[in-house]
Amino acid sequence: MKKNIIIAICLVKSGFIYGQLSINSDNYTNARISVGAQSYWAPITIYSRANTTKNEGVALALEGTNFPDIGFRFRANGSNYYQVLYDGSAINWKHYEGGNYIPKLSLTNSGFLGVGITNPDTKLHIEGTTSTYSRIANSGGNTRLTLGAVTDRNIIYSQDYNGGAQTLKLQVNNENNFVIRPDGKIGIGTADPSAELEVKSDTNDNAEIHINSSTSGKPSILRFQDAGITTWGLLSHYPNPDKLSIYNYHNNTNAMVFDINGNVGIGTNNPNSNYKLSVNGSIRSKEVKVEANWSDFVFEPDYDLLTLEEVEQHIQEKGHLPEIPNEADVTENGFNLGEMNAKLLQKVEELTLYLIEQNKQNQSQQARIEQLEKKLAQLEER
Repeated sequence: MKKNIIIAICLVKSGFIYGQLSINSDNYTNARISVGAQSYWAPITIYSRANTTKNEGVALALEGTNFPDIGFRFRANGSNYYQVLYDGSAINWKHYEGGNYIPKLSLTNSGFLGVGITNPDTKLHIEGTTSTYSRIANSGGNTRLTLGAVTDRNIIYSQDYNGGAQTLKLQVNNENNFVIRPDGKIGIGTADPSAELEVKSDTNDNAEIHINSSTSGKPSILRFQDAGITTWGLLSHYPNPDKLSIYNYHNNTNAMVFDINGNVGIGTNNPNSNYKLSVNGSIRSKEVKVEANWSDFVFEPDYDLLTLEEVEQHIQEKGHLPEIPNEADVTENGFNLGEMNAKLLQKVEELTLYLIEQNKQNQSQQARIEQLEKKLAQLEER
């Protein structure tokens, strides 16, 4: 048998509570109460009322004086408890776990929202005791997080890549400033990087990568690896300040060193400042082109060619040809290849002049010999 008990309480100033209590014959109780109106759609329905105070639209007000917290507690399935309490400084959502209420969400009077923490210190503060994950997802398309004003167009968002996995993008002022593709390729200034890292500049600008050591004089290092093993490196301020080294990690040596003036050393950490290339070792080449002054001035009419006697005297006194460095000088300082080739050519040309002069003397002597032979034959015929 079903019994209906209708209770209506009229309040002052046109406010009222209206309730209906129904009891079924199976002892199942179904009670519905409405506050502020005579209709209801839930067990308790509360309607807000218009007023002229700052509380306009408030449908339910709770006020505590004897306890620091006030709020609600929920229970589901007879054992799962949840509290929503306001302590005067924040609204805290807590779940009952292991005999204690554990904070899950907190919204402070300052508008700071904390997830897993009751005292957030930023607009959004997420904290966990183990690995903490945050997810912004959109099952119907791209997912975006906008930073700053909407007009700034500073956005972090994920986007479908070729209809498959998501590409992560960072846009500043609506430009693709940073992109990570699903295959791990990273683009800076480009939305479609063609390598593991591609840097593209704006139009009419330079594409630059800066590696900056925070301590003066300390090397900035770019390393190259093969299957996790470092093989080669590019080191600035190494092995000395203001130098650049191509470093060989296979044998821990500087394969090539550049100094601040652009001089290059191979096999040496200190390129000679007087030369653009200093090599401590052998050089093998199919061809070397040297630009130098040549020695054809030897054939000029006014060239002062030493006599063979003068050359002989110089050799006896100095132990080497005139204008040619001696052995000790070459051993200590080396020699200029272009200059030495010119000097050697000079000596060859001088030697050619000596041979030409010697040939003239031989021809003159041969002519005199022939004349003497004729005269001798004539004398013998008498």
